[in-house]
Amino acid sequence: AAESPSDVAVIGLGTGSLACYGRSRQALTFYEIDPTVLKIASDDRMFTFLRDCSSSTRVVLGDGRLSLQTAPDQSYRLIVVDAFSSDAIPMHLLTREAVALYMAKLADDGMLALHISNRYLDLRPVVAALARDLGLAAVARYDVFDPSEAANGRVDSQWAVLARRPSSLTPLVGDPRWKRLVVRSDFPTWTDDFSNIVTLIRWR
Repeated sequence: AAESPSDVAVIGLGTGSLACYGRSRQALTFYEIDPTVLKIASDDRMFTFLRDCSSSTRVVLGDGRLSLQTAPDQSYRLIVVDAFSSDAIPMHLLTREAVALYMAKLADDGMLALHISNRYLDLRPVVAALARDLGLAAVARYDVFDPSEAANGRVDSQWAVLARRPSSLTPLVGDPRWKRLVVRSDFPTWTDDFSNIVTLIRWR
């Protein structure tokens, strides 16, 4: 059988810090819509992740979902969508059609990691509904850090990981910090034609 691909796709460049998680002989492709973000991440006076952390990193400028369509099917072992932490939510990256695209670009045993940290919205029901409708296994993790760690740049974060088969998530399920994502039968699935942010607002 052919060896499963090890390449990684990341939607959302930020400072390029995820390049430091790449392994040897593993290619990382960042998809970034904003040229200014790439300019900042590539400026060695501010950030050097892209320069120092991986020699096999490339950045594709353009909308992540549209750009990813041009990649061959089953070409990635991992796709990371890291675009939901700001105030503006790119909803088209978290619809049934979008997740179906991500899964098409993943190897059979590949995983989709969604960084769903957000100050104002709880995106877990959206992810759970997508997993329900597409028949995917899903786990989530919420890391809460002590305020004293803020000086080192650590903040609370929330992630969800989806896969075609539960066995693909076995390495995560063995860690008690990862929990099965609770699926609600009454929560509507986001599609390219429907989304509702109001129901996700953290009222506080």
